Amino acid sequence: MTEKRVSFKDAFLCSWDGPPAVSYSPSQAVAILAPDEFWAPVDALDVHHTAKVIATGRQFKKEFAAVYRPPVDSAADWYDEMYPHQDLLSRY
Repeated sequence: MTEKRVSFKDAFLCSWDGPPAVSYSPSQAVAILAPDEFWAPVDALDVHHTAKVIATGRQFKKEFAAVYRPPVDSAADWYDEMYPHQDLLSRY
């Protein structure tokens, strides 16, 4: 993941045509393209404009942890720690 703090409005967890992804901005994104792989840079504009947003790390784990376990767990924990109030989005 990243050591740098990303602003609230820029980062989001998502499902990008199936694989888990994290978009940091319209110009930075990573995804896991196969179950035994790790995060890799991907086409950030495509992720930013086409991915299904997932509101919380808990939901991200629920959707992807069984197949992509260790990297998804750490990304979800990172996201929930950085953005503890994201779960408010899932209520609307």
